[in-house]
Amino acid sequence: MARDLRLCVTGLSRAGKTAFITALVHALCIAPRVPQAFPAWGAARTGRLVHARPVPPQGAVQAIEAFPYEANLAALRAESPHWPEATNSVRAITLELTLERPPGLALGALDRVLRRAGAKQREKRRVTILDYPGEWALDLPMLDQDFAAWSQATLAAMARPPRAALAGPALAAINAINPGQPYSDEAARAAHQAFVEFLEAARTQGRLALLQPGLFLRPEKVGGRAAILAQEDFRFFPLPASAKRPPAGSFAAVLARRYDAYRRDHVRGFFDSLRGPGTTRQVVLFDLLGALSSGQQGYADATAALTQVAQAMRPRMGVLARFFGGAVRVLYAATKADYLPPQGRQRLRAHLDMLLGGLAGNEGGREQFRSLALSAIAATRDGTDAEGRPLVAGCVRDRATGALDCGVTFRFPAPPAGPPTARDWTAWEAAGLVGFDWPEFLPDPESLRARHDLPHLGLDEALDFLLDGHA
Repeated sequence: MARDLRLCVTGLSRAGKTAFITALVHALCIAPRVPQAFPAWGAARTGRLVHARPVPPQGAVQAIEAFPYEANLAALRAESPHWPEATNSVRAITLELTLERPPGLALGALDRVLRRAGAKQREKRRVTILDYPGEWALDLPMLDQDFAAWSQATLAAMARPPRAALAGPALAAINAINPGQPYSDEAARAAHQAFVEFLEAARTQGRLALLQPGLFLRPEKVGGRAAILAQEDFRFFPLPASAKRPPAGSFAAVLARRYDAYRRDHVRGFFDSLRGPGTTRQVVLFDLLGALSSGQQGYADATAALTQVAQAMRPRMGVLARFFGGAVRVLYAATKADYLPPQGRQRLRAHLDMLLGGLAGNEGGREQFRSLALSAIAATRDGTDAEGRPLVAGCVRDRATGALDCGVTFRFPAPPAGPPTARDWTAWEAAGLVGFDWPEFLPDPESLRARHDLPHLGLDEALDFLLDGHA
């Protein structure tokens, strides 16, 4: 079995990636002491995991910003708890696992002597967790699109609702350019800035997810927004269709060359860097409840983003598998499952399965693909109202006073198992469930003081799948 494992974690639609990684690290460290908290995780349940601790990273990971696990855990366990700050860049943390060697493993002569003497056989494994922005994952489909195909798809989307309401200035600047004419940097600068501003407005005002290039929205690794606007290498944007072989030095030729360089250096280059010395696995987190509550257009956009990423990460045939040189094991998780009672969580998982629709599972088998509904840190408890209807309850901070009220109850309808119908959307809008302000449940400080682990829903199943063959 391979000794090194790399887990690459990304998230779409404000999915709680930082909380997930914090809980994942904490579970690894605490499971040997409280294995009963992780019944679906074989290594914890059987006692195979003896010890885990964060250790200094090795190799290229040393150059990556450290994931602030201790600070995040302190924020959750504070007298006045709060969720850890979200991340906009790549961060990493490495753990060393000590494991009991499983029976039946081939042994050397010294191992056999020690085993006969009753000594326990142990081995060390390293797990490195990499945290990267979901916007960058959305660039993966660009690897299968040339500049003309990407331009056509992007401009068509910009001309349709909901993007059309925000895309006017960008489309005007782009349509003023003749793709076959000689390149002018002045016109390119104006159109590029208008396109970047459209992407920013689509994310913040339109709350849309399927936006490319992702680096234009999360540019921290290249020097921030100013660098995106100033550096010539990034000065590209979609253009209307032009001649199949545009003239040398034309807008179409120059921008296609920059687009290809972006795909090579910043998309493929980044995902190549995720590959570790051993096995690499992917985690994609998705706020499906948030997508449903954003309305019909927001839901369609968010789920299209998810399915495009799933296409690119198909276990054996996707873009990622091709340049990773083999099957890629991927976990997709619908987060915030603690906002639903138990039956609702089952429907949440069924809805996620419906969205993924066999994109990943048919080629690699279920051993390479898993979908879950989970809360890496569950901040609610199950209950019922006076009429016996299921709901959840938990702690919410009063925005005016800052006081924590731990008696807040919440009910959100279970997602449909299939695509939402027109009747579903009409009913949700009538009930005020579209575009409403979600309560932010926080961990109950009294509950956390009484336990070593962090309460969760489904994290043990995620760990069992991701660490299979390693722990």
